[in-house]
Amino acid sequence: MILAKGNDNITFEITSFSTLPFIEFGYEVYENYDTETNTWDSHTFNYGICQYNALSWNFVNDIEGIKTIYTSLNMGNQTFSFSDGEYFTLDGNPFDLATINSNILIALNS
Repeated sequence: MILAKGNDNITFEITSFSTLPFIEFGYEVYENYDTETNTWDSHTFNYGICQYNALSWNFVNDIEGIKTIYTSLNMGNQTFSFSDGEYFTLDGNPFDLATINSNILIALNS
């Protein structure tokens, strides 16, 4: 199976520089990932960092409130957005946007 966008290694954490809290967010994307041969056309690591108070996080759930269908992170001068069905895990399953939301909640509550 060929995946248009395979997603892997999502990280979201809070770090400190000179006692100021910063948010770091990163993830890998494999374009045209072949699950049978583990090959891809291109690979990128997307990364953003901003001060804690500059983070804006929005998400939209479906009408039943069960599934996240859109998530957006605005990190100062960078915006990362994800739509349901846009990304897949490297084993071929649709990427659940709740994974991003739960990583953010864990980091913010730590």
